[in-house]
Amino acid sequence: MEKDKLKNMLLLDLCAFTASLFAPGAREEVLEDYHLAYSLAEKQNLPHHKAYKGLLERL
Repeated sequence: MEKDKLKNMLLLDLCAFTASLFAPGAREEVLEDYHLAYSLAEKQNLPHHKAYKGLLERL
């Protein structure tokens, strides 16, 4: 995997992890970051990026 894709996958992982730590009412800023990271992952068609969408919907 090329370097930019790997960085974007790491960013998506970190944003999803951080969003899982905050209470639902206190994570608006974190969710904005997550949505940005997800859109980058989607544009680059990163492996398993669709699994993150379901993950955040369940939190």
